[in-house]
Amino acid sequence: MQRTLIHIVVMMALNISLFSQAFADRVTEAKLRFEQGADYIKSNEVRKGLNELLISNRLAPNPNTLLNVARALNHLGLFEYAYLVYDEYLRDNTISDSDRESAERASKLIAREVARLNIETHPSNVQIYLNRESLGDYGTTPREVAAQGGRHLVILKAKDYMTRRIKIDLTKGISKQLSVALEPMKGTVILSTEDWATRMAVPDVTVSDLKGVVIGKSNEKIQLPVGNHTLVLTADGFSAQEISVSVSADEDANAALDDWDDDWMDDEEESQGHDATKTYQFQLEPVKGSVRILANKIGALIYLDDREVGFTPQVIDASVGTHELRLELTGYKTWSGELVVDHHKQRTVGEIEFRRPSTSKLHKGWPWGLVGLSGLSLGLSVALAIEGQSANKNLSAYPTEIEVDRGNRYLMLADGAIAVSVLSAIGSYFLFRTISEASYTQPRARFYETNTPLEALPPFEEMTVRNQGE
Repeated sequence: MQRTLIHIVVMMALNISLFSQAFADRVTEAKLRFEQGADYIKSNEVRKGLNELLISNRLAPNPNTLLNVARALNHLGLFEYAYLVYDEYLRDNTISDSDRESAERASKLIAREVARLNIETHPSNVQIYLNRESLGDYGTTPREVAAQGGRHLVILKAKDYMTRRIKIDLTKGISKQLSVALEPMKGTVILSTEDWATRMAVPDVTVSDLKGVVIGKSNEKIQLPVGNHTLVLTADGFSAQEISVSVSADEDANAALDDWDDDWMDDEEESQGHDATKTYQFQLEPVKGSVRILANKIGALIYLDDREVGFTPQVIDASVGTHELRLELTGYKTWSGELVVDHHKQRTVGEIEFRRPSTSKLHKGWPWGLVGLSGLSLGLSVALAIEGQSANKNLSAYPTEIEVDRGNRYLMLADGAIAVSVLSAIGSYFLFRTISEASYTQPRARFYETNTPLEALPPFEEMTVRNQGE
């Protein structure tokens, strides 16, 4: 164990030593290159000295080396490069005030010899290329670049944004401003209901962003900026769902202008596109409502959309919308009707009142026969009363007992006929009621919310009747 630990410590020390040595070697070489470059410049071999200074700065970046590079470029008349190096040098916050003032004076003198372009972009940190990408970038925006006077092609590139190529005329000694907004790259996605459609009817689904802005429909091509997005899917009667999608660019907008084209000022390079459409499958869940089914008889079988869901009393879940509800109970007629669930936060109560089929054997003609008998008896009573009164009016001054009895007999018969008429009418009423109640066997139902006050309950309504066995 101790030997292993010692081995690890030795290896770590060796690695650190090698790294330190490599760093020391790089710094040493940079210093030697700098001294060699200075010697070349003193010997008036400025271009050779410039090469050594550039290598030295690449090995170990240093503000002093950069300043000497700028002076060498200026001496060689490469003013646009000298201006850029001075600009890079002045960005360093460690240089002294006197060196800064000297560099600023030199930069202003060089500015008279070059055309300048101050570039700002949205977003920032966009890579800048001038004329050809193969020449390397000029840094990132915001930045001022220098070039010779004439027409130039400015190329602006950033990840996930469309490359912009802008032709611009620059004039020696003049500074121009260029402000550019890059357009995000876009890709195509499809929110598909193909798998969902095999199981149930699919509604129209709206696709929105997190701010609620509608951007398309399901099964349609939707274009979005490249990157990751969260979309919201909504449909009537279904719970909203969020889905994350990753969008890839439909086309390679960063194609480089690798070769100089003599007529590049007239035609810009066309990007080569490729299809990167992504398809995402989804399925929304129906919004559920809670429905409590009651009945005056326990154990009635409940069917919802022709599917058994339990026995009364029972609480069932139903999606928002219209459903076919059916209750069956042995010995009673089947109840069938529509159940409308219009809000998933409310509970609906359905009360079903079953009635037995009629066992009465009374013929419907009996009450009508009594109605006819009542009418005939009433007419006969009126006729007998008239005859009796007429007989009493025509009595002589000294009527006999037979004549008096005759009128009274008519009146007594009239009273009897009235009694028969009244009794027949009462009998017909009860017969009608009995037959009506015996035939009144339709189930009745009513639906209301659980928070409905008792006094506000709706009355029972007669519902569709479906005979057993249908």
